[in-house]
Amino acid sequence: MNETLQSLSNSPAKLEAIFNQFKLRNKFDMPRAAGKWTPRQILAHLSDVEAVQRVRVMAMLSQDNSVMLGFDADAWAAAGAYTERDPRVSLTVFSALRVSNLELWRALTPQQLERRGTHPTRGEFSVGQWLGFVAKHDLNHLTQLEASLP
Repeated sequence: MNETLQSLSNSPAKLEAIFNQFKLRNKFDMPRAAGKWTPRQILAHLSDVEAVQRVRVMAMLSQDNSVMLGFDADAWAAAGAYTERDPRVSLTVFSALRVSNLELWRALTPQQLERRGTHPTRGEFSVGQWLGFVAKHDLNHLTQLEASLP
């Protein structure tokens, strides 16, 4: 769990470094390939999803057999106007929410890490397993952003 929490705590600084590279080149609206999200959209997505992660973990901690909030990422991108969102604001919101989430996640007891919930499309997870999934989600989007760098 310590490695997972370390990975999760590293994401804001990594995103900041990548953000600065895009800012220097003013390339927030260039996808890495046709049909893929732009860096602006990825940052907006990460910001929104970080809020959802708090809700998902809190549901698992407070409800037996909780069903996690699921959503269609593309529908959220359209509804949330991801193409118009300020990437700096998205990064700032993500980073602030991550600090808050890490405060909660680091305080979890071994029993709380074993609490379970079910994601509508991904199946059943313990809190600890879900946090591992969140870390992989971060890494996936960091990799996408790095691949988008000109």
